[in-house]
Amino acid sequence: MRLPIALPLLVAPWLVACPRPPTPARVDPSKVTQLAVHTGGGVTEYCPHGAAVQLGASVTLVDGKVIETWAPGASVEGRLELDKLEWTTSWGVVDAEGRLRLPDDPIGALDRDVTVQARLVDRPDLVAQLTLAPTFGCGGTIGDVGVAGVSGSWGPHGEPGRDGEDGDDDDAPGDGGDGSDGGAGGDGGDGGPGPVIEAAVTRLDTERHGALLAVRVVTGGATGLYLVDPDGAPFSIVALGGAGGSGGAGGNGGNGGAGGDDSSKDGQRAGNGGRAGDGGRGGRGGDGGDGGEIVLYVDARYPELGRAIGLSTAGGAAGAGGYGGYGGQPGRAGTSSNGDPGTAGTAGAQGPDGPDGHLGRDGQPPRVTASDDLARWFTPLVDAGIWTPPGARGR
Repeated sequence: MRLPIALPLLVAPWLVACPRPPTPARVDPSKVTQLAVHTGGGVTEYCPHGAAVQLGASVTLVDGKVIETWAPGASVEGRLELDKLEWTTSWGVVDAEGRLRLPDDPIGALDRDVTVQARLVDRPDLVAQLTLAPTFGCGGTIGDVGVAGVSGSWGPHGEPGRDGEDGDDDDAPGDGGDGSDGGAGGDGGDGGPGPVIEAAVTRLDTERHGALLAVRVVTGGATGLYLVDPDGAPFSIVALGGAGGSGGAGGNGGNGGAGGDDSSKDGQRAGNGGRAGDGGRGGRGGDGGDGGEIVLYVDARYPELGRAIGLSTAGGAAGAGGYGGYGGQPGRAGTSSNGDPGTAGTAGAQGPDGPDGHLGRDGQPPRVTASDDLARWFTPLVDAGIWTPPGARGR
């Protein structure tokens, strides 16, 4: 009896399933019974110098199912696209990714609650809103960093050895050629020095938030004004050295060539495989740049404010050394049908890793100086009528 033969199942390439792209939720507007607005993390406040508040929404359908809107970093699979909503806000704008972008105006934020409203585009009767209160306790790090060093270039890979010629009754088989070594990786560039920063701090008494720090920072020609809750998260000014660039990876060694095979009738020894090239050494990491300078002028009426702000002129981080290149693969030994086989080549050695750079030197310790002449620093507060400079009382 002849047994059946199992044949492999052949599938046309165009019938092989491809990954399905994410599909957003398709919502029938007539089936929506409720619209709600929320924020990422459930925050109820905004910070003028903090991160933008992420907004979102959800719709509830007649069957009780709740569908959330898409948010940056999440898949759109099964979620409602943000362009299905129309956003309005009493201050600032809501961008295409649902982030509340507010003006750079800490004075304007002092007593300003922000109301955000969302409306379903295809159901304008469905509206939801929330209100965010101002806070100045988000802390943060202000200042600048020196230019980072550039990364080193990768070393060139070694060339493979040529294969040996095969032998026959007329010619002996040839040995495989040696692979060449990989080139060294380039050194990383050094980080640049930190900037020179001047800043001033005073106290601002407010009805709604109590005492706040008013901080003015000047660096690289740019000026920023920050209002900070001293009981909130830490607030720092930095003038850091730039990080050193990482060293480039060494090139890989070239593979050894294969030894020639022998097919002669009398039998000859086959060719030997070629030696592989060594990997190139990794490049040296760049040195971190030196830290910069900070001068902080403190309102002489409140000398304790000099300790309320973190100050750092630390040197830049050292660049990491580059990885050594991989050694090449040895050339295979040639074979002989009637004689002895050749000998395989040797593998190339792994290249050494490059050394790390050096940490940048710290800059001079920040200088904190008491001053009773800060009017020019805090003109916006004076113009707003919410701060009186030293020496102006009683005039």
